[in-house]
Amino acid sequence: MKIAILSTLFFMCMNLSATEKTNPFVSSFKQSSTSNAFLFLRGHKQGQGHNLQWSMNSNSGIEKFRVEFTYEDASDPYSNWYTAGMVNNTNSNIFKFTDMGCAAGYINYRVIALMNNNGGSVVSQTYSCIIN
Repeated sequence: MKIAILSTLFFMCMNLSATEKTNPFVSSFKQSSTSNAFLFLRGHKQGQGHNLQWSMNSNSGIEKFRVEFTYEDASDPYSNWYTAGMVNNTNSNIFKFTDMGCAAGYINYRVIALMNNNGGSVVSQTYSCIIN
């Protein structure tokens, strides 16, 4: 009887640990590769926030940009990336976004260019900084 109860508990724990919890603020995009479609991604402190700027080789086919951040290791494919905001204006040579919600610490940013008609996405290199 003990073995049957322990076996049942063991399998229940295995099923619970295998269940992935979803968070609406965590990016479902796992970075697999980056593209040279981005010319640069840079940033600097801007008042109480952090200002990011980037440019693309070509803006054609881009619907909007999603700016994401993580306090975890940016090179770890299992790091949780959170959405800082969206940039809908794609009629520019240099794009800007100011993250006013960043907390102190070592933070990594990336920009994801979302293509028109669900045509996929292009991921920038990461930009890392220390926020005081």
